[in-house]
Amino acid sequence: MKLHAQIIALFLGLNAALLTGGCASQNKPLTPEQVMAAPDARLRSIILTKIELLNAPIDDAARYLTQQSKEADPEKVGVVITYRHFGVGDAFTRVNVKMEHATVMQALEEVCRQSRCGYLVEKHRVVVLSEEYLKSLQPRKRFFSSPRL
Repeated sequence: MKLHAQIIALFLGLNAALLTGGCASQNKPLTPEQVMAAPDARLRSIILTKIELLNAPIDDAARYLTQQSKEADPEKVGVVITYRHFGVGDAFTRVNVKMEHATVMQALEEVCRQSRCGYLVEKHRVVVLSEEYLKSLQPRKRFFSSPRL
């Protein structure tokens, strides 16, 4: 069963430890329902029909994507996306995103690209953080950073 969990992890791009409930010594893999409930899977699977953010602060963009993901999710769970800023300049960054038929992940990556941020996928939410903060995290943390312009 452990090999089966690793294959699913490779297919979905998830951390194998996440599939075993975050404990490497645990032999029982999560069910497919538990795997699909993870924020990683929801980011990739929920499709937003229309995204329109005009001159929006990052925290508003995060709240908007959370609300839109809940509306688009058949189970009405969505993805909880929060923004944590550490500097004065972060609060004034604004984004302009117009997309149609995009996944939550595609919209989030565009927000991060424009704001020079990245995001950290946690157990029950996704946190948008400055790239400087993400670089300071220990290597064991899993994160995605936006590409440079």
